[in-house]
Amino acid sequence: MAQAYLIIFGDDQSRKQEAFTLFEKIRKKKNPQADPDCQSLIGSETKLEDLRTLKHFFSLKAYSQEPKIVFVFEIQNLKSQAQRFLGSLLDEPKGVFILTADNGGKLNEAIIQKSQTIKLSVKPLVIEPEEKKVLKEKLRQIYLSSKGERIKMVESFSSSLEAILFCQKLLLLYREKLLSSIKDEESRQSLDIIRKIGKTVKVIEANVNYRFALENLFLSLPRE
Repeated sequence: MAQAYLIIFGDDQSRKQEAFTLFEKIRKKKNPQADPDCQSLIGSETKLEDLRTLKHFFSLKAYSQEPKIVFVFEIQNLKSQAQRFLGSLLDEPKGVFILTADNGGKLNEAIIQKSQTIKLSVKPLVIEPEEKKVLKEKLRQIYLSSKGERIKMVESFSSSLEAILFCQKLLLLYREKLLSSIKDEESRQSLDIIRKIGKTVKVIEANVNYRFALENLFLSLPRE
C-alpha cells in the first residue's frame, strides 16, 4: 500500500510549503520540479483521466531513486468520481502521495482513512451570516424531524472530517445561544447539547464510525 500524507488547515500557501518540506525530508533534497520521479497535480485542474495516468507512472522503473512521489494540491476541488479513484490509487503497492486540502470537509472517506493527516495551525472558525442562516435552518429541520428522518439526514455527510467541521459549527451556534439565554432552563439545555456535541467530536476523532456518532447526536437533540 502506498504511503499517503494529507495536509489540512492553514492556507493554500502554508499547505504547499508543508508539502515541499515533507518532500525534502523524504528525498533529502529540494526542488521537486527537477525530480523525474515526482509529479504534481492541482485539484481544480485535474480530471479523472489525469489520475489514471498515475498507474502507468508508478508501473515504470524510477529514473533516479525510489519512492516515486505524487503531489495533489487542494484535492477538495476534485470531483467526487476523481476523489474515489484517488482513494483507490492509495492502495498502489509503492509510491508516496502528498495531498493537501482546506479542511477536509468534502473529502472521500477512503482518502482520509488511508492517509496520515497533518494538521496545520487552525484559524479561528468563523461562520458567515448566510452560512449561519443555512445552519440554523438545518437545525430547525432536525428538531422537527422524526427519528427515522434524522437518521436519513446523516447520509448527506461523506467523511469524518466533514462531520467534525459540522459539529464545530454547531458548537459555535450553541455557545452563542448560551450567552444570550435569559432563562435557566434554556441555559441548561444549551450546556447539555454543547457537551453532547463535544463528546461526538471526540468519538469521531477516536475513529468511531462518523455516521453512527452523528446519528446518536441527532437522535439526542430535542424536538420542537
